[in-house]
Amino acid sequence: MKRMKRILTAYLLLAVGALGLLCLGACGSRGMVGSYYFESLQIEEDGVARVYRIGDTLPWGVVATKDVRTVRIKSDGSVLLRLQEDRDGAPGIWETIKGEPDKIVITFEDEDPLVCECDGSTLTIRDDTTVMVFKK
Repeated sequence: MKRMKRILTAYLLLAVGALGLLCLGACGSRGMVGSYYFESLQIEEDGVARVYRIGDTLPWGVVATKDVRTVRIKSDGSVLLRLQEDRDGAPGIWETIKGEPDKIVITFEDEDPLVCECDGSTLTIRDDTTVMVFKK
């Protein structure tokens, strides 16, 4: 009876340990989940980089506030880019990149996937000439 109890306890500990490791692996990206607010925009034109921050007038004529652009990363794998002038926003999906703990791929409808840097407090979206930085 004691031997059976030890065997069951050992199996239970193994199962709990394995479950814990699975949770750590799966929950690593949970730190990325949340709302990110506009911090800055950098646009490069003709080799010259112009940086816009909160309080600056953006190229499309809007004064930058933290709510001028927001990105909401959800735990279900969806993402929503909300523009201040468009309450509906642009839905998309996101996923982590295996082996790249601080990078995710965000894909918006009808757009090419964007490889983004995300450490759980800062989200950086880059393309050829633009860098947008968001903070939680």
